[in-house]
Amino acid sequence: MGTKFLRKVTARACPIHMAVMDRVQDVLLENGYFSKDEVLEQLRFMAVSDSIRWDYIREFIQDELGIELVPIVSRFFKAYVRDASGNRIKTSVERRISPEKYLAQGNGKKTAGYCSVELDGGTLAIRRLGQKKSMANGVGKAYQNFANELTRKLQLEDGAIKAVGSDIN
Repeated sequence: MGTKFLRKVTARACPIHMAVMDRVQDVLLENGYFSKDEVLEQLRFMAVSDSIRWDYIREFIQDELGIELVPIVSRFFKAYVRDASGNRIKTSVERRISPEKYLAQGNGKKTAGYCSVELDGGTLAIRRLGQKKSMANGVGKAYQNFANELTRKLQLEDGAIKAVGSDIN
C-alpha cells in the first residue's frame, strides 16, 4: 500500500495541524523563530511527527501573519555563549556574522525550524535571497548553455544536410 498524500484543504481542517499552527504562531510572535521538534514536544505530538506537512503549515502561517519564513537548521538553536557567571545564553552575534551556516539549503541540510525574515536585522533573509538569486542565475546559465549547444548542434546538422545535398547534385 502506497503513501497517501494529505491535500492542503484536508490539512487546513485537520485538528492536529490546526493545533500545531496555533502553537507555532505563539512561539513565532514570542521569539521570531521556532523549532519543529520543540513545537511537537510541547504539544506531545511526536508520535505523529512524520504526518505533519510543514510546507503547508509554513504557507498557512505566512498567509495569516503576512510574514516570510526562512528555513533554518538545528545548529541555529544550539548557538550559545557563556556569560560572566558561566551560564549558557543564546546569542545572535554568530548568526549575524555567518548567517549561511544556519540556513537549510544545499549540502544535505535538513530544515529543523523556521524564523521570521526580520530576525537579527534580516541577515538570514538577505543571505537566503542571495542563495535564491545564485540558484536562479545558475538555472539561467544552464538554460543558456543548453540553448547554445542545441543551436550549435542544429547548425552542424543543417550544414551536414546541405553538404550531403550538394554531393547529390
